[in-house]
Amino acid sequence: MSDFDITKKIKEFAFTNSNMIKGEPKGIVLRLRGLTLDIPLLELVREGRRYAKEQMLFIYPYTAPWSWMNDETVELIDTVLEVYCGDRTIPIVAYGHSLGGYGAITYSVKGKYPISACVAVCPICDLTYHSTEHSGTLVSMYYAYRHNKGTLEDIMFRQSPINFVSDLPYIPYLVIYCMKDKQVNSEKHVVPFIEKCIRFGLNVITIAEEGAHCELSSETESEIFHFICENGIKE
Repeated sequence: MSDFDITKKIKEFAFTNSNMIKGEPKGIVLRLRGLTLDIPLLELVREGRRYAKEQMLFIYPYTAPWSWMNDETVELIDTVLEVYCGDRTIPIVAYGHSLGGYGAITYSVKGKYPISACVAVCPICDLTYHSTEHSGTLVSMYYAYRHNKGTLEDIMFRQSPINFVSDLPYIPYLVIYCMKDKQVNSEKHVVPFIEKCIRFGLNVITIAEEGAHCELSSETESEIFHFICENGIKE
């Protein structure tokens, strides 16, 4: 579809709080979606209003649920950011839960725009293991990466954050996991990822929650908000 220009229909491809901000934004919150659950519009509006009070632009690209972070998804996010960033230098914090956490980590490496900080909640960090963790995940990876070169096993290995920690930028990371998580086993995903990050000297703050997948306390939700504002606002 070479004749289709996403930039002219940008509101169809991303939710933003641009109409809630007066003047130039001081930073951007790039919120990335999960695999099976989209974020309800009312929640997006609430988040948008909260960050608008801090003069931060909140962007939620409408990526396909089975696209993971394939080249087309990264290109869409790049295009959305291009519309709202242009040539300006502005802090961008990548943020997501589960697959969105995977996306936040991965976009920090693959994206066109430099990320200032990253928040990953219960992120998928080992695609090879995750392909055996739930029915349906393997087929989603197949459809996401079927045009990539190599075997699916090789692609899952290369696309796993635990295998590209050495490529991650030296920025602040807030990584959160839940000890009763039965959807993304923290011992197979987040814990080894954190250990590798520490070995490579990355600046990682970790929080361990007691609950199930992405069940966060109000204190942790507050920590996320303050971390994003602290690392994502240009004074």
